[in-house]
Amino acid sequence: MRLALWTLAVLASVPCHAEEWSRFRGPNGSGLASDSGYPIEFDKTKNLVWRTPVRKSKSSPVLSERHVFLTAYEEGKLYTQCFDRSTGKLLWERFEPRTRSEIAHGLNDPAANSPVTDGQNVYVFFRDFGLVAYDAEGGVRWRVPLGPFTNSMGNAVSLILSGESVILLADQEEDAHIASYRSSNGELNWKQSRGGLRGWSTPVLYQPQGRELQIVTATSSQINAHSAATGNSLWVFAGTSPVVAPSPLVAGDTVSLLSG
Repeated sequence: MRLALWTLAVLASVPCHAEEWSRFRGPNGSGLASDSGYPIEFDKTKNLVWRTPVRKSKSSPVLSERHVFLTAYEEGKLYTQCFDRSTGKLLWERFEPRTRSEIAHGLNDPAANSPVTDGQNVYVFFRDFGLVAYDAEGGVRWRVPLGPFTNSMGNAVSLILSGESVILLADQEEDAHIASYRSSNGELNWKQSRGGLRGWSTPVLYQPQGRELQIVTATSSQINAHSAATGNSLWVFAGTSPVVAPSPLVAGDTVSLLSG
């Protein structure tokens, strides 16, 4: 049974090139699109290009040039759906079984984590299963069962891509860690412990001038960075809120975080 409706609106003045929105909150988590001309008003009769039913979900959709990807959970199944970006037509959907049911806040959801796409393939994470990669036609490229996870509120961190790697952050009561997996086959590149950190913030990438690429994370009482190549801890800034859900932002050489 399909329980929700999702709509996408586009104005004719939007450039013909379809900008990608490949991860949670768009380009490097900024929430900002580089194109202009998007509608500021729309409803069922105004500025609407298509409208299509989707399965129940709390994740955010991500967009490649041709596709829209979304995760969902219904009746014990963890779904990934792929829609045609131009028409809204459902092209395919696949599911993985929910192999366990972990403790989580009632407002959390087994498919709350947003997927990420490299423009062709889509990578998804379900806390009650693990990692799955699908190609553009819905074929399974690889699976990596993971867990169990021990965040009392439930894991809600979305995946990001760093070069040819899929990055998963799992801040939790036990075995808090950050890990990198090869996007080609799911093999583990590296995994680094994060001690007793607990949080729900999706990482961003940061490239300081003349220095190595970093993965910046926000978690309980601190912002920190790991090497994208090795996972080694590079720096820590203490003094944020003990409970952190917002994701950090990068603008030029400045890293910022909204913290209570």
